[in-house]
Amino acid sequence: MATLKRSGWEIVIAEIHAKQAKTKGPSKCRKALGAVGMGVVLLLGSYVEWVIFFHEVSL
Repeated sequence: MATLKRSGWEIVIAEIHAKQAKTKGPSKCRKALGAVGMGVVLLLGSYVEWVIFFHEVSL
């Protein structure tokens, strides 16, 4: 399930980058923000998975 989410986000980010390249080109600031956003999304996803895992173990 996590791999599906991640690949979905990667597709979205690739589309955004393609649009930026067509309009005015991706700036370094936007690339950095995109990388940080992606990291946060992945961290939140893994955190939720750990919470579910520990909840199942405690039962």
